[in-house]
Amino acid sequence: MHGIFKDRGIKRVFIIGAGFSAPFGMPLTDKILALVYEIALAQPLEGEQYGQASRLLKELQWYFPTMEITHELIQSGKLQIGVEQFLSYVCAVSAFGENFADGDDLFVCLLRSWIGEAIYKAQCECFLKPIPFQYLSFVQSLRGSMILTFNWDTIIEELLDRAEKSYVFDFHSAFQTEAVPLIKLHGSVDWFSDPHPFNRDWMCHVPISEHNPGIVRAKGKFSQYRNYGCHPLIVVPSYDKINRVKSLGSIWETPWFYLQDELEVVIIGFSMRPDDYHSRAVIYPQLVHGSRKGHLKIKVIDFADNDDYKNEIRKRYDGVENCSFWFEGFSGNVQDFIEN
Repeated sequence: MHGIFKDRGIKRVFIIGAGFSAPFGMPLTDKILALVYEIALAQPLEGEQYGQASRLLKELQWYFPTMEITHELIQSGKLQIGVEQFLSYVCAVSAFGENFADGDDLFVCLLRSWIGEAIYKAQCECFLKPIPFQYLSFVQSLRGSMILTFNWDTIIEELLDRAEKSYVFDFHSAFQTEAVPLIKLHGSVDWFSDPHPFNRDWMCHVPISEHNPGIVRAKGKFSQYRNYGCHPLIVVPSYDKINRVKSLGSIWETPWFYLQDELEVVIIGFSMRPDDYHSRAVIYPQLVHGSRKGHLKIKVIDFADNDDYKNEIRKRYDGVENCSFWFEGFSGNVQDFIEN
């Protein structure tokens, strides 16, 4: 596959994580639980004063039986548990439970809906404010680039739409076009399994690509989909994501394909944690071998405000030769670092 990117005019691959969206105002993982609670609280559940938030509370109390967990504590955002730990528990049980939709049980499907609505709501609030300059510069610089993103939000799509720049959700559809390949490795808040049996006018959905005909991109009020058993196709942040990524069709069939060429790789806000096995297994070895062979040039953009954390980030890239670091996050003059 060596040379296929060059033949299509792609010289740069961006690998994007939560740290890309954070300066825009989007919440990081540690804020998700409180946001999800607010969405669940607004959904009625017969006989429950706190609506579907009561279901969330009961699940938390079950998996953390030695802790005193209350509605007030969750809502305050001060609950001292790891969100990934909690989601890992519920996803582990889901893998062996009922198949309510997309291989998940009912509670994980509800979580996907709550997370999707929380992320979309936060994103809409962000776009009510002036768009930070670095995002406008980023969108204007994407010619000859491909994006691999682990984020669920649609910030990049919205920015590209506003700039009247085309994009596609698979690599091959960009051939002989100006479209930016946008590969969403953890799904998207506006992606759903094709709800054809419940085809309603308000759904306004289209397939994300001909290579993934079972996945549609939806418009409109996403909460309505839940009433028809449809839940956003997003990979929740548990430790073991393998069962979840399988629901995304061909997106993960050949992930090693994306870094096999003469490329500049710019990693923005993606932590490359050692315990993130499925993404690290795909990306890290390629960075090491590709940089040693001389056909990959690596740049890392992350936020670190002290030497200890800077050293921790550098350690995650041990073995990657000629790796450059920018520790001010996706802010300020970051575009100068990307271009130089």
